Amino acid sequence: MKRKISDGSIKQVIKRGSAAGLIMLLLGTSIACGKKPKAEETTAATTAATEASTEAETTEAAKDEKEITGKVVDAAMHSLVLEDKDGNTYELSEVDGVDISMLQGGVEVGMDVTVELDSHGDVISIRPAGTDLVGETEEAESEAAVSSDEVKQLQSGVKTVADLSYDVQNAGAVSGVVIEVSGEDGTIVQTVEGPVEFTVSKETDKSAVGGKINPGDGVRVFFNEDGDALSLESMDVSINNPEAAVAAGEVILDVANNDFKSFAGKVQYPILIDGKEYKDAEALEKAKDNIWTPGLIKAVVTEDLLKTAAKDAGIFIGKDDGPYVLINNDMVFEISGIAVRKVVQN
Repeated sequence: MKRKISDGSIKQVIKRGSAAGLIMLLLGTSIACGKKPKAEETTAATTAATEASTEAETTEAAKDEKEITGKVVDAAMHSLVLEDKDGNTYELSEVDGVDISMLQGGVEVGMDVTVELDSHGDVISIRPAGTDLVGETEEAESEAAVSSDEVKQLQSGVKTVADLSYDVQNAGAVSGVVIEVSGEDGTIVQTVEGPVEFTVSKETDKSAVGGKINPGDGVRVFFNEDGDALSLESMDVSINNPEAAVAAGEVILDVANNDFKSFAGKVQYPILIDGKEYKDAEALEKAKDNIWTPGLIKAVVTEDLLKTAAKDAGIFIGKDDGPYVLINNDMVFEISGIAVRKVVQN
């Protein structure tokens, strides 16, 4: 459920009785003065009441709530409306990647839920009313900071030298791990700016890497503005198994290419993601927008494979405490764990 509306505030909706009362007040004043209200006056009164009500709805913000519990009365694509036990109605906006992992089947009208809010009053998680969070959720900078434009750039496929940052282009060199060698001259290197393809030809000086590069090798590429690799140097890689480094690179390529089907095909099922179990690829694909959040996309695509350690639990692509994708380090290299966003345990 990926939802966001332009107004980030929480609005307490004023009950329609207030508008009706205003209409009666205006009409009553007119009658008391000995005048029969004209149709124009009635219309004007109605319009004024409606405008006053609308103005109240859009300007009265709730006070620093961290959570709101109520019944879902509307669950449109970009908003959520709750009515609490006192009859107050709240229209809520949501950050990208709202955590609904504690719900069964998503958000539906009529269900009682508790929503957790960030410091801006936006919804960051939704759970059944009466349940507690597994841990204290943190307003993750990784999700708040990643815009939709940045997501599009991160998932625009394999980059070229022209796509790299000004500083990297100006330096004329970048380090990373070779994750794919296609034919004689196409070489994809995973860098901290994502996977980048370089032209490695017979003219490339490969003397510092033994005359040849292989998938899983750590390299520093010196390049020209056309993307040609002028020379290569060897770099240390923390993952001591080249096949494991390549497996991690393939997951990164899936995310960078926005290929969720390929990604889902690498998962070991059933898989538990933030408390919700997915039994197969079909179930996982239906939850794509809940799983590939902006924070997770950025953490995976910009992973520095030179520093990624193969731990006992496996290979963490992303941040150890989330968001991350975990790969088994057992020669099968299936995805055995996914954390959508950072969770700080109590």
